[in-house]
Amino acid sequence: MKLRFRILLLLTTLSAFGCEPEVGSDAWCENVAGKPKGELTMNEVADFAKNCILKNYSSE
Repeated sequence: MKLRFRILLLLTTLSAFGCEPEVGSDAWCENVAGKPKGELTMNEVADFAKNCILKNYSSE
């Protein structure tokens, strides 16, 4: 019974990671831009600045 629970927990965890868009993609930038600013982590802020804001300036 415990083994089945662990396997189910592992599969659930792995499937949750597959749903996130890749960091730096347009979908990821839109998701982060739509989040309340208080919920962002420092890593998300840094990745957003590097991949979404600065990418737009360098392409112009």
